[in-house]
Amino acid sequence: MLPHFAAGDFVIACRLFFSLNIGDCVIVKHANYRCIIKRIDNICPHKGIWLKGDYEDSVSPEQMGWIQKKDIIARVAFCIRSTAS
Repeated sequence: MLPHFAAGDFVIACRLFFSLNIGDCVIVKHANYRCIIKRIDNICPHKGIWLKGDYEDSVSPEQMGWIQKKDIIARVAFCIRSTAS
């Protein structure tokens, strides 16, 4: 999820979360894309959670569709940047 997370970075995520908010980064289990990190863009009680990427060429929200809360594996707590150049 460039530019926020780069190849080689480590993310620390928490599986135990009580609420999700717009702007949170989450790790999602998706049928087509497997595990993917995205940012919450919208929450609709009847449809689910709408996700987007930070990078312009990332998988689009339309490609992913509405995600159910049960498909969210964890919420990203913080990132450890890679020291590789």
